[in-house]
Amino acid sequence: MPSGQQIRAARILARWDAQELAQRVGLSRVSIQNIERGESIPKTETLEKITRVFARAGIEFIGQRGVAFRDDQIVTLHGDHIFFRLLDDVIAELKDQPHPEVLFSCVDESVMSSVVIENIRRLRGAGIAMRSLIKEGDFYLRGDLKDYRFLPAPYWHHNSILIYGDKIATLLSDTAIIVRNAPIAQAQKNMFDFVWDHAAAPTQSTASVFYNEG
Repeated sequence: MPSGQQIRAARILARWDAQELAQRVGLSRVSIQNIERGESIPKTETLEKITRVFARAGIEFIGQRGVAFRDDQIVTLHGDHIFFRLLDDVIAELKDQPHPEVLFSCVDESVMSSVVIENIRRLRGAGIAMRSLIKEGDFYLRGDLKDYRFLPAPYWHHNSILIYGDKIATLLSDTAIIVRNAPIAQAQKNMFDFVWDHAAAPTQSTASVFYNEG
């Protein structure tokens, strides 16, 4: 488990002040400062949560004194059930965040397998919000209508994109490429929000199976 000095060094490396780390971990600023100064001994669960928060920012603790950026900023997943495995990563990434949300672009819900549907139900059950940019004219929508906006057909493509936490993932057939980079993820989220704010919302669904069932 990291020491208070390592936590402070990691926070500086991430360019966070004590308040931002406190919000990400779910503690008060004073608690974080006391941990860093060695004036309080946190529970193991708290240290594990702090470690996960920094891991999502691409920072790891090394030994008793070291702190460094992780090498796995780009991860590639291959094989079967790739969307299911990607949703597993979404849940792992967001489960400790205060207002978790995943953004989908160019996902066709009519071709989702039952395995993927169940994993999205797990995602929703974990309290993770979701919004999706769908192809204009696509009414096969399994979620709440308020969670969708139409993307004009010329801008829709077959490679689904997910934005969650500090990650952006692109799904290419049986391969998913996940990039962990906070500035890139934020830039993509800003573009998503711009399109969302200017896009039309669907008013009906033709789906036969919904996420809130089962």
